[in-house]
Amino acid sequence: LIAMDGSQERHAIHDPLYCFRGAGWEVRQSHLLPVPSGNARHLSLSKGTVSAEALYWISNGTARHPSPFRYWMQATARRLSLGKSGEEPVLILLQPATGEAVDWTRLLSEFPDLFRL
Repeated sequence: LIAMDGSQERHAIHDPLYCFRGAGWEVRQSHLLPVPSGNARHLSLSKGTVSAEALYWISNGTARHPSPFRYWMQATARRLSLGKSGEEPVLILLQPATGEAVDWTRLLSEFPDLFRL
């Protein structure tokens, strides 16, 4: 689990696809996965003969989405309103420690505290 807060460093949060591709991963599949109050993005990745998965979303505590552009809009509105527009959005990124496939729906239902971030 990686949780990134961009309130002190506005460049800390960016499109996870950029980092994966920059690290040599190929995105084989990408699709939305419904989560409470929004959607996450599920990625199937490969690098040579190695496969991996990742799931990420951006949350401001009430709504969840995988859009870096929407994050940028939320963070900009928050800065311009001096914090009155809502909480600072955070990026939540989940990756399994092993190469095994994950039942993301089951995992998320067993750890509802992930949606309190």
